[in-house]
Amino acid sequence: MTPDDFKRRTKAFALRGIRLAEALPKSMTAQVVAKQLLRCTTSVGANYRAACRAKSRADFIAKMRIVEEECDESLYWMELLVESGHVESGRLEDLKKEADEILSLVVASIRTARSRKQSPIPNPQSPIPNCGKDGHMKAAVFHGKDVGLKIEDIPVPQIGAGQILVKVAACGACHTDLHYIDHGVPTFKKPPIVLGHEASGTVEEVGAEVTNVTKGQRVLIPAVLTCGRCMFCRMGRENICAEMKMLGNHFDGAYAEYVAVPAKDVLDLPESIPLAEASIIADAISTPYHAVKNRARVQPGDRVVVFGCGGVGINAVQLAAAVGAYVIAVDINERKLEWAAEFGAAKTINAGQVERVSKEIKKLTGGGADIAMEVIGNPRTIEEAFECVRVGGRLCVVGYTHEAISVVAGKIMFKEIEVVGSLGCRPVDYVPLMRMVEQGRIDLKRLVTHRFSLDEIGQAFEVMKEGLSLRSIVVP
Repeated sequence: MTPDDFKRRTKAFALRGIRLAEALPKSMTAQVVAKQLLRCTTSVGANYRAACRAKSRADFIAKMRIVEEECDESLYWMELLVESGHVESGRLEDLKKEADEILSLVVASIRTARSRKQSPIPNPQSPIPNCGKDGHMKAAVFHGKDVGLKIEDIPVPQIGAGQILVKVAACGACHTDLHYIDHGVPTFKKPPIVLGHEASGTVEEVGAEVTNVTKGQRVLIPAVLTCGRCMFCRMGRENICAEMKMLGNHFDGAYAEYVAVPAKDVLDLPESIPLAEASIIADAISTPYHAVKNRARVQPGDRVVVFGCGGVGINAVQLAAAVGAYVIAVDINERKLEWAAEFGAAKTINAGQVERVSKEIKKLTGGGADIAMEVIGNPRTIEEAFECVRVGGRLCVVGYTHEAISVVAGKIMFKEIEVVGSLGCRPVDYVPLMRMVEQGRIDLKRLVTHRFSLDEIGQAFEVMKEGLSLRSIVVP
């Protein structure tokens, strides 16, 4: 098949995806899946055209790998449509067949490009030196809920012209990964996938077009990467980017010795910040920073109640206290409440030892908190956090749940209560956040309570489930 034939085929694939998406029911679930399917089918053609313009063999292979991943992911979303009952299996046969055939052609193209001594792409990039053993690395690969994580030797990632290869110093163990491993929450990239989205390290190799970082540079990798082009990015709200990609979710993450990421997204790490511990800035600290500063809009003197004192919640406590708020921490784990007091909570409440937390909060504050932050993701605690808020107060939901909550709408109206969500962190906020770490206003080292090797990664999630850790880091 000629390149022009392949282009026509990928265009036809995209058009079929568009027609299918337009014909789907208007329910929220169907439309979410339709959006992802549409993104995958259109991305196939766009990335194939980019591969045809590649200036090196490595860049060609990297772009074709994206085509392969998008085809594979489109099959995943098609299966999800069938399983959820939104589409009959027969309606998808032609589209699935097309995706399978494109996948076969892509794999063959990559194999051919790798096997040729003289690549058809000019200026082929030489293999990355000194990486792993015989071009391989150790990684914790997630194979789905039934199989779980397995420690494997896999190829070191190939980088494209705009990417860098980072030698991972550490990757934080996050509760989000536990949702994938234990609770069946699907990753955007169909398993097998390397998890891990909270990483720091040193630049091992740079792509041909990279100018903003150099080999050997210490970097922090944000958990979520943004496009910079969509409406939300142009509004300065990159954390809700329409095309966001999450490390260890949309593509292979950092529970590995090396990870490949776009150079445009990484941040320079000052020498004064310890490299391994810095990994948790990428999520455990940046997420509550955005929540406290931009969404909850905490001010000095505000009475703030924080529900949940785990890896993210403890930093909501620490950051709100650093702003000058009077912080009340709520949890059912006494050790976590002790930590909350150490990190700045003026009062702590064990929710398992009182009749209603909201009653206790109203007693302590004389009518309710100015701001309540829910950092667990439990429908009942979100509802209780809402009940804690005073007239004219604000509820900020940081924890994720797919379940519905029940609140009295009349209270929102009559009491003028604001209810806001908070997701991730904007790129612009990382610089002032790292300055706070440098100044000692955020206690980074004390937040890391456990360290594990890749072989011991299972233990990181065990101490998390048992409530024995604030944040564990995995050191390859």
